[in-house]
Amino acid sequence: MSMSYSSGSTIREASNIRYFFAPFFTIVVVLYSLYRWLLPKPVPGIAYNLQATKSLFGDAPSMIKEVRVTGEFRVWCAKQVKQMNSPVCQVFIRPFSKPWILLADYRESRDVLMRRKEFDKSSFLAQGMACMGSFHGIYTTGDKFKSNRQLIQDLMTTSFLQNHVCPAIYNKALDVMKLFELKKDLAKGRPFSVKKDLEYASLDIMLEFAFGKNWVHTATGPQVELLSKLGASDVKIGALDRPVDFPIVPIVDFLKSVYEAPEIVEKTINALMPKLQTWWWSKQPWYKEVFDEKERIMKEQVAIGVKNYRSGHVQTGIEHMLMREGARAEKEGREPDFGSGVFRDEVRPITNDMDIMI
Repeated sequence: MSMSYSSGSTIREASNIRYFFAPFFTIVVVLYSLYRWLLPKPVPGIAYNLQATKSLFGDAPSMIKEVRVTGEFRVWCAKQVKQMNSPVCQVFIRPFSKPWILLADYRESRDVLMRRKEFDKSSFLAQGMACMGSFHGIYTTGDKFKSNRQLIQDLMTTSFLQNHVCPAIYNKALDVMKLFELKKDLAKGRPFSVKKDLEYASLDIMLEFAFGKNWVHTATGPQVELLSKLGASDVKIGALDRPVDFPIVPIVDFLKSVYEAPEIVEKTINALMPKLQTWWWSKQPWYKEVFDEKERIMKEQVAIGVKNYRSGHVQTGIEHMLMREGARAEKEGREPDFGSGVFRDEVRPITNDMDIMI
């Protein structure tokens, strides 16, 4: 009787163990299968980093580490091509998504960009530039892209470049040279950084390109004014090979917002989840401050441009865009929509020194 009871107890215990371990084993198998399924899947026949295929995050950690130091995503891409010793390779940047194919051959790249209609704008570019609004650069080739881009087609004509853009570049370059002369005299043979000076000059050129004389504030002008008032005793000078740090005058809020916007775009493009990052940033006060200030000034400049256009005075980038919208509206038998958000969104890439031919 005792032996029978012991045997029955053992059977029940074994059954309980099986009952416990069966679901546990099933969960482990399912999780491991899911893990294997989520791992990066390389395209056959194209070089890739083997270690990246063993991590759910692929090449992303390596990319983030590099970009944090250099701030250049393209430099990291170039390094991957060199490391894999192949003009065509693949990298795994976004978790749980398809790999990105890097092509480092000039002739093939040119063929893809100019002749191959099956290739279009990458989604990561469109997602990264979403903060710039509904300008043509976020769309793939189609009616929306062509309609928006038509607004800026006069901005690359020979007459506009010669009569407006070239004088703007020349005049702003003179301001930069004056700034460099002042720094040279104050530095007394010591080196000094010109990085921000060139960035400010580029900012001034693009705003002159878009707004012309309708916008009076500059980034370089206040720097020249400040340094022209300084004497040798006002500048801290160290060793002969040590760069001199010059004081910098804060720029007006709109210039600051225009200056910071491209950095936001670059960080969004480099993000693992650009849509999520853009959404999160859009809730932050600093983000709203940057783009609210831009929107306010854009409305003011468009209003000035409309007034000049209607009086027959067309010189600036905005005024040429208004002229294009007016001609298009007349052809389509409708009233021109000068106050649309799309119109202002097309101005933003110009003021941000972005490639208007995207």
